[in-house]
Amino acid sequence: MGDVRRAVTWRDFPRPTVNYYETRFKYLSQGDIFDDVPYALLGPEILLVADEEVPWPQALVPLAPVRVMLVTPTCDFRRLSADQLEREKVAPYTLETRVRVAQVMDLTAIEKSFEESKRAQNLDILRRHDGLRKFMYLPALEGEFGESAVSLGPAWLVHLELLLQASRLTQLTFAAARQLHYKIVMYETSTIVFPDSFNPPVD
Repeated sequence: MGDVRRAVTWRDFPRPTVNYYETRFKYLSQGDIFDDVPYALLGPEILLVADEEVPWPQALVPLAPVRVMLVTPTCDFRRLSADQLEREKVAPYTLETRVRVAQVMDLTAIEKSFEESKRAQNLDILRRHDGLRKFMYLPALEGEFGESAVSLGPAWLVHLELLLQASRLTQLTFAAARQLHYKIVMYETSTIVFPDSFNPPVD
């Protein structure tokens, strides 16, 4: 009888149990978490306002301050390492000016949605394995936020300057950044790639 191999699933990769958070330097990196970033609440009805000074109608939408994670790869908006930037004294953000962010949600809000949809078991899957495709689990950060999850889709574009003016709460450690790469690939491709395959830059 031939070699029978079991398919790899999220159950084979429990989430990291090491520390997720640190602050390495002042420069922005993929995985940084920010507080009070304005989010446009688009709904089925959008108020359009005409203005004689512009050739097209302007949309008025409500804004809500939300917690977000920067998910654009660092090399898309900052190619030099922090050490190089300090040595060479050059502008750090001369590449892409618009970056993607994903909302960081309190786990209590997600738990409620699981209960309403009769999928309460998903909370245990998220906590123990970080095995849900659409979310990345985040442990509590003392003094800042409780247990949370990054809603990987849909992410939205913001101007980099908006994040530079926002309150950055923390950065991700190497282990957590590797987990972020693993979860982004899971979300965007619906495939499981060994977490050890990823080597995210944290410099």
